[in-house]
Amino acid sequence: MVVFMRPSDVSGAAQSSLFEIKKDTPSLIGIIEAREKISYQLEPGEHLFMVVGKNTDFMSAELQANKTYYAHIMPKMGRWVGRFSLYPIPLNQLYSARLNERLESCKWVEKTAAANDWVNSNMADLQSKYKKHYAEWMKKDSSAKPKLLLQDGK
Repeated sequence: MVVFMRPSDVSGAAQSSLFEIKKDTPSLIGIIEAREKISYQLEPGEHLFMVVGKNTDFMSAELQANKTYYAHIMPKMGRWVGRFSLYPIPLNQLYSARLNERLESCKWVEKTAAANDWVNSNMADLQSKYKKHYAEWMKKDSSAKPKLLLQDGK
């Protein structure tokens, strides 16, 4: 399982749409607002996640069975509001007071039927964003690509 959280109030009015990429197609995990978190159950192995706001960003993951992993959806500072990135939370931060504070400050949400309807009516645009921005992301050095590692779970 991966718990995605958005503990920051920056860009609070903007929503961040969170996806897993399955066979080159975005699959909705949920739509997250400020001070919200969502859990996502999935099979062990390699995965790719995408967050969409005014921008599109990615995070890969290598997940082990029976472990819980954590990631931040963080606003990116700049001129434009509603820009987000995904950041893995490494093992050495999992038991920190700061992480516990952030987890407790966020309320649980689930994927809704309205969110699914939005995705279905916007799939062509989402697919286009994925293809364009994933190609750019792949050109980055591996050190510039966030990734949840096997050992980051508890």
